[in-house]
Amino acid sequence: MKKLIIAVFATLIAFNVSAQEKLPELVLDITIPCNNNGPKFIEDVTKFYRELPFAQGMFTIKPVRGPGFVTSQLYMYVSEDRKTFSIFSLTNVEGQPVACVLAGGENLKPYRAKEN
Repeated sequence: MKKLIIAVFATLIAFNVSAQEKLPELVLDITIPCNNNGPKFIEDVTKFYRELPFAQGMFTIKPVRGPGFVTSQLYMYVSEDRKTFSIFSLTNVEGQPVACVLAGGENLKPYRAKEN
């Protein structure tokens, strides 16, 4: 009887786990353009798109190579007339200021909640 109860419990647990809904998952495998001359790279890109400094902050990333996390500077530039934006990271890598374009786009506008 004890074996029957254990078998029923094991079956119920296995059925419950398999019946649970799998949540959607998004995994991005992307290439991010970076440059070892960070400040010049940022200047060149923002000059080309006529973007001005908008926001800055710090964030933490987990590089593919290396054991730990790295703190990096984040810069956002926007162009009012062209409605473009660029978001850069600037990270010290072995003494070099490496800049990467994390995101860039167009049609930037203020957020407005939809009315019901």
